[in-house]
Amino acid sequence: MERLKSFPGKVIHSTGFKNGKEFKDEHVLVVGSGNSGMEIALDLINNGAKTSIVVRSPEY
Repeated sequence: MERLKSFPGKVIHSTGFKNGKEFKDEHVLVVGSGNSGMEIALDLINNGAKTSIVVRSPEY
């Protein structure tokens, strides 16, 4: 993920996520649709983040 280094925004792994309050009114991208990703996305939405989710494929 070479280009990730030049991304100006905040990048965190699910293990570093505490709660969605700090992302209120911000655009957030959740990568992955596993249990952690979906729980984090729900918390972000419930706390006012503008949340998008991307998944690798439609099949699980």
